[in-house]
Amino acid sequence: MLKETKMGTALARKKTQTIFRFEDSLISKLKYYAKMEEKSLNAYVEAILQTEINRREALPELSISGTYSPTIDKLSGILAGKITREDLDKDDKLAYILGK
Repeated sequence: MLKETKMGTALARKKTQTIFRFEDSLISKLKYYAKMEEKSLNAYVEAILQTEINRREALPELSISGTYSPTIDKLSGILAGKITREDLDKDDKLAYILGK
């Protein structure tokens, strides 16, 4: 949610205060790198977390829809956990890979 600042034209994001517990060694490293980037510890950690969230949101969604190559479609059973005994009997490579 955005709210107006005292200046009236600039917008700032609403922030919520929270508490996290980290190992002392991690805090020391975070403080070191924050200082190297001339940021507060809070700003540095927030930037790291936002970067990771942006990276994850940019990843394509995994979808097994039958629009892939036959090789990938064969793997969909593995990914969905739907390999039958019949599948293993028909495909020696698959049986070997799965150790069956």
